[in-house]
Amino acid sequence: MITTTSRNILVLSLSVFILSMGQNMWFAFAPEYLRLLGAGVAIVGVFSSLQSFFKAIYNYPAGRFLDRYGLRATLVGANILAAIGYLIYLISPNFIVVFIGLPFVMIWPAFVVPTTIRLLAKEAAGRAGNTQLFTREIMARLPTLLAPTLGGIIIGLLNNNVVRGVQVGLVITLIASFITLLLQGAGYQAEPKKDSSSGKNVFEIWGEMSADMKRMLWCELLVKYAEVLPRALIAIYALKVLQAPAWAFGTMLALEIAVAVFARGRLNEIAATIGYKRWLTLSFLATAVFPITILFAPHWGWLYLSFLIAGFKTAGGPVRGIMLTKLSNPEREGQHVGLYETLSDLAVLPAGVLGGVLWQFVGVGVPFWLALIGGLIGCAIFYFFAPEVYPQKK
Repeated sequence: MITTTSRNILVLSLSVFILSMGQNMWFAFAPEYLRLLGAGVAIVGVFSSLQSFFKAIYNYPAGRFLDRYGLRATLVGANILAAIGYLIYLISPNFIVVFIGLPFVMIWPAFVVPTTIRLLAKEAAGRAGNTQLFTREIMARLPTLLAPTLGGIIIGLLNNNVVRGVQVGLVITLIASFITLLLQGAGYQAEPKKDSSSGKNVFEIWGEMSADMKRMLWCELLVKYAEVLPRALIAIYALKVLQAPAWAFGTMLALEIAVAVFARGRLNEIAATIGYKRWLTLSFLATAVFPITILFAPHWGWLYLSFLIAGFKTAGGPVRGIMLTKLSNPEREGQHVGLYETLSDLAVLPAGVLGGVLWQFVGVGVPFWLALIGGLIGCAIFYFFAPEVYPQKK
């Protein structure tokens, strides 16, 4: 018998798969798209920081909206608003108009993350449930394995015209958004809401958060800073500096996800045995090392090695999701995880701007070196001070 939760997880998985297939055809090429529309590298860095800003301010309201109004209203509303953003991106004559669409586009990832964590957590009970959580999360990542390669091929077929290729990807995303809207509206079944109260504010939710969850927050900040600092610069470095073909860059992104999927499947039991913190520390180490390997690549072909390392960075996502879920208050998981992500993203808000400014006014390699140094220090802080979480503990 298919339970309501199982049905909703199936609908969510299909929705995320379809819309992510559209999004990931163009998303990785967005920094170069902005540059070609007239933005300097420093402006691209600002764009990256604004992505973090909107994701941050949306995370907590998304969790609260989810707790109060349920799955269908959350996902359908996020889908409609994100589609407005895709349309603005599509018709933008210059990079300034793209900035107008950004607040709409970022609604989808901000609202979908706490929803996904909450749904998957319902099936996670003990060791078997954690295996299921990893499997579901891997399935949600498959579009990022396939779509960037397709996006790169589309750009290649358009004579390596990144602007045209991104626009084609945006048209496909709008179609995908319409399909997922129909799926979400018809497929979700109502579930009892965990929290129908309106009395909890941000400060009260912060007070409810466990000491361990707060400790994990500050312990991972430096690593996250190291990740965001060069984030928007990687595509520009690969496509402009090393002259990588768009199709090749797409396959590099696919390699990253393929390695992540393999690592998640094989290392799930290891993580469950040794504790999630140790496995997440290894993932954070890959986060620190990844940018500097790009800087030292003598030819774009060497970037495949860099993105292989990046796969182990990406592989830490499910472990981090499990840790947050287990450390949060089960009565208000959406709000706790949402507030956590909001504070985390706000803390690293200057990183994208800093990376772009350093590239443009100090030196191309400076953001990559700074990411390495900060990331290594962050790994040490996380390993020695972050809370440990095991499968049998809640």
